[in-house]
Amino acid sequence: MHSETWAPSRSAKVVRYRYGWGFLAGALFLCAFDGMFVLYAVEPGVAAEGHHPVIGWVFAAIFAPFALIMLVGGLFMLFKGHQVRVDERGLWLRSGGDTDFISWGELRAVRGQEPKPKAKDDPNSRPTPAALVLHPADRAFGVRHAVLLKSPNPPEAQLELPGKATVQRLTRAVSEVRPDLVR
Repeated sequence: MHSETWAPSRSAKVVRYRYGWGFLAGALFLCAFDGMFVLYAVEPGVAAEGHHPVIGWVFAAIFAPFALIMLVGGLFMLFKGHQVRVDERGLWLRSGGDTDFISWGELRAVRGQEPKPKAKDDPNSRPTPAALVLHPADRAFGVRHAVLLKSPNPPEAQLELPGKATVQRLTRAVSEVRPDLVR
């Protein structure tokens, strides 16, 4: 994403979202799992009959670094917020310190895509992620916003979002500013 020298208007609608809740929950589970081994090592009576307390320390030493790395990573992901500002000029995407601006003139249409799971009866189906789908007006859109896109010239660009509620909030914000673009 490239930095812009101008900013969105003060009346811009702001949609904030965060990733990392699931990662943080997994890290906390792994910390609790590691705590169970520490408990076995400290209180030998808690362990099953015939197990040596050293086994608890060995497994605690194996799982503790992974648990701490996951915990720090989950907290980092959680505190790194993303936001999209929608005003009369376009979409302002901000992730960390990077900003990207997509003007309304670069888009033919915008639509919200709600998440859908993989079809059970079709082995070739894939789950659909929650996303704001952008239909570019020209083929140079992929060059200007290469950070957003997975392929250089797709027929539509997807801004993946963490869930259904975020898609609905962002689609509503776009429809309040530019209802003619929302499909």
